Amino acid sequence: MTYVVVEPLDPAQNTKFDHAHKDYFSKQIADFCVDAVQRK
Repeated sequence: MTYVVVEPLDPAQNTKFDHAHKDYFSKQIADFCVDAVQRK
């Protein structure tokens, strides 16, 4: 599994993702992080 550091305040820094799909992956990661936090 690949872990990517995401800068939520500056999505332009999420350069590991394809630019065309950056917003989609950013949202997926955000949803995953929210879900992980809510499980605690």
